[in-house]
Amino acid sequence: HLEITNIDHIVFDEDVAFAVYEGTTSSDIGILKFDLDEAGVPEYIDYYSNISADFTITEIRDLDVFSDSVFITTERGIFGGNYAFSDLKDIDDWAVIFDRDSARQFIPADRHIIVTNQTVLRKDGSTWVEYDIGLMGKSIQAEKEGNIVKILTEEVYHELTDGDTLRFEIPLDDSDTDFTGFTDKGDGSVIFGMKNHGILILNKETESYNIYTPNTPFTNKYNALTITSDGHLAATSQFGTLYFDGIDY
Repeated sequence: HLEITNIDHIVFDEDVAFAVYEGTTSSDIGILKFDLDEAGVPEYIDYYSNISADFTITEIRDLDVFSDSVFITTERGIFGGNYAFSDLKDIDDWAVIFDRDSARQFIPADRHIIVTNQTVLRKDGSTWVEYDIGLMGKSIQAEKEGNIVKILTEEVYHELTDGDTLRFEIPLDDSDTDFTGFTDKGDGSVIFGMKNHGILILNKETESYNIYTPNTPFTNKYNALTITSDGHLAATSQFGTLYFDGIDY
Protein backbone atom coordinates (compact mmCIF):
# COMPACT_ATOMS: atom_id res chain seq x y z
CA HIS A 1 0.00 0.00 0.00
CA LEU A 2 1.42 3.38 -1.03
CA GLU A 3 0.67 6.71 0.61
CA ILE A 4 1.22 9.01 -2.35
CA THR A 5 1.37 12.77 -1.86
CA ASN A 6 2.54 13.79 -5.34
CA ILE A 7 2.81 12.39 -8.88
CA ASP A 8 5.11 14.00 -11.45
CA HIS A 9 7.20 13.36 -14.60
CA ILE A 10 4.68 11.28 -16.53
CA VAL A 11 6.19 9.61 -19.64
CA PHE A 12 4.72 7.30 -22.29
CA ASP A 13 6.14 4.54 -24.47
CA GLU A 14 3.55 3.03 -26.83
CA ASP A 15 1.23 0.99 -24.56
CA VAL A 16 2.88 1.74 -21.18
CA ALA A 17 3.37 4.80 -19.02
CA PHE A 18 5.52 5.64 -16.02
CA ALA A 19 5.36 8.39 -13.42
CA VAL A 20 7.37 9.50 -10.42
CA TYR A 21 5.60 9.30 -7.07
CA GLU A 22 6.46 10.86 -3.72
CA GLY A 23 5.23 9.68 -0.36
CA THR A 24 5.09 11.13 3.13
CA THR A 25 8.86 10.94 3.79
CA SER A 26 11.85 12.02 1.70
CA SER A 27 12.94 8.41 1.12
CA ASP A 28 9.45 7.30 0.09
CA ILE A 29 9.96 7.86 -3.62
CA GLY A 30 9.88 5.72 -6.76
CA ILE A 31 8.10 5.17 -10.05
CA LEU A 32 4.66 3.86 -10.97
CA LYS A 33 3.95 1.70 -14.02
CA PHE A 34 0.68 1.82 -15.98
CA ASP A 35 -0.57 -0.15 -18.96
CA LEU A 36 -2.59 1.81 -21.53
CA ASP A 37 -5.74 0.28 -22.98
CA GLU A 38 -6.93 0.78 -26.58
CA ALA A 39 -8.43 4.13 -25.64
CA GLY A 40 -5.22 5.26 -23.96
CA VAL A 41 -6.66 5.02 -20.46
CA PRO A 42 -3.96 4.09 -17.91
CA GLU A 43 -4.33 1.06 -15.62
CA TYR A 44 -2.04 0.90 -12.60
CA ILE A 45 0.24 -2.16 -12.68
CA ASP A 46 3.02 -1.82 -10.09
CA TYR A 47 5.51 0.44 -8.35
CA TYR A 48 9.31 0.30 -8.13
CA SER A 49 11.34 1.89 -5.36
CA ASN A 50 14.31 -0.43 -4.74
CA ILE A 51 16.69 1.00 -7.30
CA SER A 52 20.06 0.78 -5.56
CA ALA A 53 21.49 -1.40 -2.81
CA ASP A 54 24.20 1.16 -2.07
CA PHE A 55 22.21 4.39 -1.72
CA THR A 56 18.92 5.75 -0.44
CA ILE A 57 17.39 7.83 -3.21
CA THR A 58 15.47 10.93 -2.11
CA GLU A 59 15.24 12.90 -5.38
CA ILE A 60 14.20 11.86 -8.89
CA ARG A 61 15.13 14.70 -11.23
CA ASP A 62 14.12 13.16 -14.54
CA LEU A 63 12.27 10.12 -15.89
CA ASP A 64 12.64 8.76 -19.43
CA VAL A 65 11.74 5.72 -21.52
CA PHE A 66 13.60 4.41 -24.57
CA SER A 67 13.72 1.06 -26.34
CA ASP A 68 11.77 -0.92 -23.70
CA SER A 69 13.82 0.58 -20.86
CA VAL A 70 13.03 3.14 -18.19
CA PHE A 71 15.66 5.53 -16.84
CA ILE A 72 15.64 7.62 -13.67
CA THR A 73 17.98 10.52 -12.96
CA THR A 74 18.63 10.97 -9.25
CA GLU A 75 20.94 12.75 -6.83
CA ARG A 76 22.95 9.50 -6.81
CA GLY A 77 23.30 9.14 -10.57
CA ILE A 78 21.30 7.63 -13.42
CA PHE A 79 19.83 4.12 -13.32
CA GLY A 80 18.11 2.12 -16.05
CA GLY A 81 16.15 -1.10 -16.32
CA ASN A 82 14.37 -3.05 -19.04
CA TYR A 83 10.68 -3.08 -18.16
CA ALA A 84 9.73 -5.58 -20.88
CA PHE A 85 11.98 -8.49 -19.87
CA SER A 86 13.33 -7.71 -16.39
CA ASP A 87 11.86 -7.71 -12.89
CA LEU A 88 12.31 -4.11 -11.78
CA LYS A 89 11.39 -5.12 -8.24
CA ASP A 90 14.83 -6.75 -8.17
CA ILE A 91 17.70 -4.36 -7.50
CA ASP A 92 19.97 -6.55 -9.63
CA ASP A 93 17.89 -5.73 -12.71
CA TRP A 94 18.76 -2.02 -12.47
CA ALA A 95 21.98 -0.92 -14.19
CA VAL A 96 24.07 2.13 -13.28
CA ILE A 97 24.24 4.40 -16.34
CA PHE A 98 26.06 7.30 -14.65
CA ASP A 99 27.50 7.27 -11.13
CA ARG A 100 27.94 10.99 -10.38
CA ASP A 101 25.57 13.41 -8.67
CA SER A 102 25.81 16.18 -11.29
CA ALA A 103 23.19 14.90 -13.76
CA ARG A 104 20.00 16.97 -13.97
CA GLN A 105 18.43 15.73 -17.22
CA PHE A 106 18.94 12.61 -19.33
CA ILE A 107 18.26 12.00 -23.01
CA PRO A 108 18.41 8.25 -23.76
CA ALA A 109 19.49 7.46 -27.31
CA ASP A 110 21.96 5.32 -29.22
CA ARG A 111 24.51 7.74 -27.73
CA HIS A 112 23.11 8.90 -24.41
CA ILE A 113 23.20 12.61 -23.49
CA ILE A 114 23.38 13.98 -19.95
CA VAL A 115 22.69 17.61 -19.02
CA THR A 116 24.27 19.00 -15.86
CA ASN A 117 23.86 22.53 -14.52
CA GLN A 118 26.93 23.66 -16.48
CA THR A 119 27.74 21.27 -19.33
CA VAL A 120 26.47 18.55 -21.64
CA LEU A 121 27.94 15.02 -21.64
CA ARG A 122 27.62 12.63 -24.57
CA LYS A 123 28.45 8.93 -24.51
CA ASP A 124 31.33 7.96 -26.78
CA GLY A 125 32.03 4.26 -26.44
CA SER A 126 32.65 3.62 -22.76
CA THR A 127 33.48 7.25 -21.88
CA TRP A 128 31.55 10.51 -21.48
CA VAL A 129 32.72 13.47 -23.58
CA GLU A 130 32.01 16.88 -22.03
CA TYR A 131 30.84 19.96 -23.97
CA ASP A 132 30.69 23.41 -22.38
CA ILE A 133 27.86 25.29 -24.10
CA GLY A 134 27.49 28.01 -21.49
CA LEU A 135 24.43 26.74 -19.63
CA MET A 136 23.03 29.24 -17.12
CA GLY A 137 20.76 28.26 -14.24
CA LYS A 138 19.33 24.90 -13.21
CA SER A 139 18.53 22.51 -16.08
CA ILE A 140 14.83 21.62 -15.95
CA GLN A 141 13.98 19.94 -19.28
CA ALA A 142 15.86 18.31 -22.15
CA GLU A 143 14.67 16.56 -25.31
CA LYS A 144 16.08 15.33 -28.61
CA GLU A 145 14.14 15.58 -31.87
CA GLY A 146 15.96 14.26 -34.90
CA ASN A 147 19.42 15.82 -34.77
CA ILE A 148 18.29 18.74 -32.57
CA VAL A 149 19.02 18.69 -28.84
CA LYS A 150 16.73 21.02 -26.88
CA ILE A 151 17.73 22.11 -23.37
CA LEU A 152 15.83 24.45 -21.06
CA THR A 153 17.31 25.92 -17.91
CA GLU A 154 15.56 28.32 -15.58
CA GLU A 155 17.12 31.19 -17.53
CA VAL A 156 17.92 30.12 -21.12
CA TYR A 157 16.53 27.89 -23.89
CA HIS A 158 19.09 26.18 -26.17
CA GLU A 159 18.70 24.29 -29.44
CA LEU A 160 21.87 22.52 -30.51
CA THR A 161 22.58 20.94 -33.92
CA ASP A 162 25.75 19.93 -35.71
CA GLY A 163 26.11 23.48 -37.00
CA ASP A 164 23.64 26.17 -35.96
CA THR A 165 22.54 26.91 -32.42
CA LEU A 166 19.62 28.85 -30.97
CA ARG A 167 19.92 30.59 -27.61
CA PHE A 168 16.97 32.47 -26.12
CA GLU A 169 17.20 34.10 -22.69
CA ILE A 170 14.19 34.84 -20.52
CA PRO A 171 13.30 38.38 -21.68
CA LEU A 172 11.90 39.85 -18.48
CA ASP A 173 13.92 41.91 -16.03
CA ASP A 174 12.28 40.24 -13.05
CA SER A 175 14.26 38.36 -10.40
CA ASP A 176 11.13 36.41 -9.43
CA THR A 177 10.53 34.65 -12.73
CA ASP A 178 12.03 31.55 -14.34
CA PHE A 179 11.23 29.26 -17.23
CA THR A 180 9.23 26.27 -15.95
CA GLY A 181 8.88 24.08 -19.05
CA PHE A 182 8.50 24.09 -22.82
CA THR A 183 6.79 22.34 -25.71
CA ASP A 184 7.42 22.63 -29.45
CA LYS A 185 4.34 23.67 -31.39
CA GLY A 186 5.61 22.15 -34.64
CA ASP A 187 5.15 25.31 -36.71
CA GLY A 188 8.49 26.97 -35.98
CA SER A 189 7.48 28.23 -32.56
CA VAL A 190 8.19 27.13 -29.01
CA ILE A 191 5.88 27.63 -26.03
CA PHE A 192 7.34 28.26 -22.58
CA GLY A 193 5.85 28.36 -19.13
CA MET A 194 7.14 31.19 -16.94
CA LYS A 195 6.86 31.55 -13.19
CA ASN A 196 4.42 34.37 -12.31
CA HIS A 197 4.07 35.48 -15.94
CA GLY A 198 2.08 32.72 -17.64
CA ILE A 199 3.04 31.65 -21.15
CA LEU A 200 5.54 32.91 -23.72
CA ILE A 201 5.35 31.90 -27.41
CA LEU A 202 8.62 32.31 -29.33
CA ASN A 203 8.98 32.50 -33.11
CA LYS A 204 12.33 30.75 -33.63
CA GLU A 205 13.02 32.27 -37.05
CA THR A 206 12.56 35.91 -36.03
CA GLU A 207 13.15 35.42 -32.27
CA SER A 208 10.10 37.61 -31.65
CA TYR A 209 7.72 36.56 -28.88
CA ASN A 210 4.36 37.21 -27.25
CA ILE A 211 3.53 36.80 -23.57
CA TYR A 212 0.08 35.67 -22.42
CA THR A 213 -0.78 36.14 -18.76
CA PRO A 214 -4.13 34.51 -17.93
CA ASN A 215 -6.12 35.75 -14.97
CA THR A 216 -6.16 32.29 -13.42
CA PRO A 217 -4.55 30.37 -11.82
CA PHE A 218 -3.43 33.36 -9.78
CA THR A 219 0.21 32.27 -9.62
CA ASN A 220 0.47 31.91 -13.42
CA LYS A 221 3.04 29.11 -13.08
CA TYR A 222 2.67 26.26 -15.59
CA ASN A 223 5.07 23.34 -15.14
CA ALA A 224 3.62 20.97 -17.75
CA LEU A 225 2.81 22.04 -21.32
CA THR A 226 1.75 20.01 -24.33
CA ILE A 227 0.18 20.44 -27.75
CA THR A 228 -3.07 18.51 -28.21
CA SER A 229 -3.96 16.50 -31.30
CA ASP A 230 -5.93 19.47 -32.66
CA GLY A 231 -2.90 21.76 -32.35
CA HIS A 232 -3.97 23.67 -29.25
CA LEU A 233 -2.07 24.27 -26.02
CA ALA A 234 -2.85 22.56 -22.73
CA ALA A 235 -0.89 23.89 -19.74
CA THR A 236 -1.18 22.49 -16.23
CA SER A 237 -0.37 23.99 -12.84
CA GLN A 238 -1.10 22.73 -9.35
CA PHE A 239 -4.30 24.77 -9.45
CA GLY A 240 -5.76 23.47 -12.70
CA THR A 241 -5.37 23.16 -16.47
CA LEU A 242 -5.51 25.96 -19.03
CA TYR A 243 -6.59 25.32 -22.62
CA PHE A 244 -5.55 27.92 -25.21
CA ASP A 245 -6.63 27.74 -28.86
CA GLY A 246 -4.56 30.71 -29.96
CA ILE A 247 -7.38 33.21 -29.36
CA ASP A 248 -9.22 32.35 -26.17
CA TYR A 249 -8.34 30.69 -22.86
